[in-house]
Amino acid sequence: MLNFIKSFLFSLIIVAISIFTISIIEKLDSFFGIKNFRSDISIVAGLIFLLIGVIFRIWSAWIFYQNQLKVITLTPQHTFIRSGPYKFSRNPLYIGIISIALGSALLFGSLIGVFSAFLIFVGWDIYVKYVEEKTLEKKFGDNYIKYKQEVSRWL
Repeated sequence: MLNFIKSFLFSLIIVAISIFTISIIEKLDSFFGIKNFRSDISIVAGLIFLLIGVIFRIWSAWIFYQNQLKVITLTPQHTFIRSGPYKFSRNPLYIGIISIALGSALLFGSLIGVFSAFLIFVGWDIYVKYVEEKTLEKKFGDNYIKYKQEVSRWL
């Protein structure tokens, strides 16, 4: 239960940071004369993306905690996970953050926010492909290479 609570609270912190950041980015939209596109549809879509992001974050982090792994680390850990959301994506924690960022941008109707979420995705894709996965291949060898062949980087 403690692992779930940690996962949930950490995800809420990410949502709060994302909403705070988008509220500032929304001011940039105004400064540059970019019209806000907030509508009932963008609000519903934003809430859906926020919910999906939170679910991915909680589920992914919970699996990490269940396996005595750190959620935030810059070095490979003692194992890689192949269960839970990791059966469908090699990076569900990142999917959660990107979904939260996109959801926040849609909720506020911020074009710069949507573009920023896209840039976050592109940046993480480059990092994952050229840094993180190479490091994991060195650490786990053929097991990780086989996992890469079986499970998509994103979805």
